[in-house]
Amino acid sequence: QNNFTVQLCCQPSEYFNMSQYKCQPLEKNINVKWNLKLDYLNKTEKELSIFKDVPPEVNLPCEKPEIMYWKLNEAIDINIVKNMEYCFTPFHLENTNKYVLLPLDCIWELHFLFAFRHEYIYLLSGFFLIPTAFVYIILKPLNATLMGKCFIGYLCSVIATNGLYLIIAQMLQMKYRLPNLIYILIGFIHFYLNMVIVYWLNVLGFDAWKNLSELGEDLSPNEKRKRFWFYSTYVWIMGAITTIPTVWRNVSVIIDYCGKYKRSKTCVSLTYIILYTDMYFAPLVMIILTINFLIFCSVSWKVYNIRRKFAATMYRNRFLQENSTICLRLFLLLGPQWMVMYILKDYKHIEILITCLSYVESFLIFIIFVLRKNVLKLLLEKIKIKN
Repeated sequence: QNNFTVQLCCQPSEYFNMSQYKCQPLEKNINVKWNLKLDYLNKTEKELSIFKDVPPEVNLPCEKPEIMYWKLNEAIDINIVKNMEYCFTPFHLENTNKYVLLPLDCIWELHFLFAFRHEYIYLLSGFFLIPTAFVYIILKPLNATLMGKCFIGYLCSVIATNGLYLIIAQMLQMKYRLPNLIYILIGFIHFYLNMVIVYWLNVLGFDAWKNLSELGEDLSPNEKRKRFWFYSTYVWIMGAITTIPTVWRNVSVIIDYCGKYKRSKTCVSLTYIILYTDMYFAPLVMIILTINFLIFCSVSWKVYNIRRKFAATMYRNRFLQENSTICLRLFLLLGPQWMVMYILKDYKHIEILITCLSYVESFLIFIIFVLRKNVLKLLLEKIKIKN
C-alpha cells in the first residue's frame, strides 16, 4: 500500500555469514521463509511476503551489521524505514531445515563518515561561528544595527543546533541507557532550533529588503529595539508553531517504540530520523527558503543597480570585486545554500559534500563578516581602550 521495498543483505540465493562478514550460498534442500511481520495499531499482526507483497532490494549498508530484532510497525512513517541502515538475511534455525529472516542493523554504527559529519565538521564550524558571534556581541557599532542584532540571533541558533548535533552523536556512542524522555526532548529541541534558523533567515532577508526600500531613512534606537523584539517574537513563536504538529504527530510513535525496544541507541536514532525526515519534507520550510531566495535575487539586483550608478567614479575591477563581496555576503545571510542542501538531501553519495558545505559556510562567514577592514579596525580600537 505504501509502495516501499525492503533491503536484503545478499542475493536471494545467499545468506550473510555473521562470523566471516560476507555473503555465502544457501544450503540446498533447506526452506527459506520469506515472510516479514507487520504490527498493526489494533495489536494484530500480519505476515508480508517478500517478492509478492514487498519487493526486495539487495544492499549491504555496512561491513559489520549487528543483530537487532525489530518489526515493521503500521504507525511508523515509511520514510523512517527508507532512511534506516538495515538489511534482512536468511538465518538457519538450529536442529531444523528452515531459514527465517533475521534483521541486521547498522543504524548506530559510527563509521568515519558519521563521526566526520556529526562531530568533526561541527567542531570545526564552531571555531569560526563562535568567534564571529563574539565579535558582533562585543563591538557596539556592529550590534547597534538591526541587521547586526538579527545576525547575532541567527549565529547563536546555528551554534546551539550544531552543539546539539554533538550531543546526539555522543548519545549514540553511550553504552548505558538514559530515560526515554531525555532522548525525545533532545530530538524535539533539535528540530525546534533548526526551524528557528530557517525563520531567522527569513527575518534577515525581509530586513535587507526593507532597508533598501527605506534607503535614506534612519530609525531611532527605540524603533530599532521595537522592530528587533517583533522579529525575535516572530522567530521563536513561529518555530514553536511549526514544531508542535511534529510533536503531536510523532511523539506517541517514538514513546511506543522506545518502550518496546530497550536499546538506547535505537531510541535516540529513531527520534533523530523521524525529526530529520519531517524537517526535510516540511512544505513550509521549502516555501520560506523559496521566499528567501527570491528576496536574495531582488536585493542583489537592487544593490547592483545602486552601486552601478557610482561606478563611473570607481575603478572597474574594484567595482566588480566589491559587488561580488556584497552578493556573497547576502548569499550567506539569506541562505540559498540551504535550499541546495534540502533539495539534494536524498542523494547519499553526496552526503559528505553537503556536510562540507556547512563547514565552508561557517569559514566564509568568519572571513567576510569578521576579517573586514572596518571590523578589524574596531577590534584594534577595542583592544587599545582595554589596555
